[in-house]
Amino acid sequence: MINRGTIALKNGLVKTVIVTGTGRCGTTAVCRVCGSLGFLWPEVKDERIQECRILADAIACNNVGVIKAMVKKYSGQMWGWKRPGFIRAIIPQLSLFELPGLIVVMRDTVATTTSHLSKSADEAVNVGIEMARQNYELMVMSHSAAHAVPVLLVSYEQLLANTEEAINGLAGFLGVPPSMDAVAQVIPKDVRYYG
Repeated sequence: MINRGTIALKNGLVKTVIVTGTGRCGTTAVCRVCGSLGFLWPEVKDERIQECRILADAIACNNVGVIKAMVKKYSGQMWGWKRPGFIRAIIPQLSLFELPGLIVVMRDTVATTTSHLSKSADEAVNVGIEMARQNYELMVMSHSAAHAVPVLLVSYEQLLANTEEAINGLAGFLGVPPSMDAVAQVIPKDVRYYG
């Protein structure tokens, strides 16, 4: 099996994209790609960032009224939001969204461990163990969610190394044509690396 950066656990029609993963795992890059593929997404200086926070708080507190109001506001549109580390909280609320799809961004345990070797071997190993634990939890929760909604797993490292293939996977999952503009949204070409 070749890692092309994405794998769909379940496909289907998606109008509402929910992006999650571990903290600092590339959810922002995935959101920028989704935005360039036609989904409404908050910009850095956008009032929708506040909406994302309100929505996340409503989900955490099980405030169904606020969730339904937000869903109604974007009814019929392709839109999305992100919240790293939120997969456990969002799964029970997925039925409140219009054609939801879950995108789970994961980091490679070896790459994460190696990036911390400059600090100390013990710290690098501890970081690697924690990343493996988080990835395991994401996999278990993703498989659980795939019984109800479309779920796409995205490898952050492959998104950077094989950007075009990963974007093709994202676009296919979202049911939209890929866009070369999406490539530029991941990382500027002058600092992109190829693996």
